[in-house]
Amino acid sequence: MKTLTHLASLVAGLCLLFGGRFAVAQDIRTLNLDFGGAGAYVGSGGVLSSPTGTHWNVIDSNSINSNSLELLDEFGQSFNITPAQGVFTPLPNVTAFGSAGISETTQPGIGPLNDSLRFEDGMMLAIRELDMSVPFDVAVYLTEASTLELNFSSVFQSNTSPVGFFPGVEGRDYLLFEDLIAFPMTIGIPLLPGVIIQSDQTVEIAAIQVRGVFVSTPEPAALLTGCFAAVSCLAARRRIS
Repeated sequence: MKTLTHLASLVAGLCLLFGGRFAVAQDIRTLNLDFGGAGAYVGSGGVLSSPTGTHWNVIDSNSINSNSLELLDEFGQSFNITPAQGVFTPLPNVTAFGSAGISETTQPGIGPLNDSLRFEDGMMLAIRELDMSVPFDVAVYLTEASTLELNFSSVFQSNTSPVGFFPGVEGRDYLLFEDLIAFPMTIGIPLLPGVIIQSDQTVEIAAIQVRGVFVSTPEPAALLTGCFAAVSCLAARRRIS
């Protein structure tokens, strides 16, 4: 009986230790997003790319708010994220808010910088399902001078006029945000922490890379069910032995 009690206490402690995530591995992966309608870039030239990570997901004006778009990591592998109850599937999910219009543009450029999405008169771009306990990095590739804010931090970064090189020069062709913490309430959808990229001006985004841990955050009821199941399993094994 004491052994069973200790095992149950251990499981309960683990549930708390992982902050609402039960048995989730710390799996740092990179999500590559190629904005525009000219097709997907294939290559590992991004500042957050692994040497053999060549897969990029196309995000055009039709798919940016799609609930059915499956995004793959830089190796072309599924994130295997189980959605929380009552939210978009599959995940991760990319959604744009607050823009007067979204259009596709093309321009001379290398790699994913040959096309972009133009967000008129400001926007909020949400990329969901990042682990709140693990810092993550974001690189935003731009085709015109822009000012961006991430996660309502009141810290803005601006670039000068990009020249279309990829990855190019930080502060000119791309902006790099490092060691961010996932925002706990992604716009309109609770329990989906992620990154919110915001601008109050017209901005053209050619590509985005996000490197971090992508994981579904279970609702409290789901967490309790998982912990209860683990304790019950331990109890059953104890009775059998």
